[in-house]
Amino acid sequence: MLTRVLHISDLHFGRNVKPEPIEALARLIEEVQPELVIASGDLT
Repeated sequence: MLTRVLHISDLHFGRNVKPEPIEALARLIEEVQPELVIASGDLT
């Protein structure tokens, strides 16, 4: 059995994040439909 994993890294959202990058990421996750999402690296 295969597991679909989406690994995202170094998002650098910060305090003043615009909604467009978050919406694009949400669309990608919906398209890929992973069983697991791993977020690593710098988030801010």
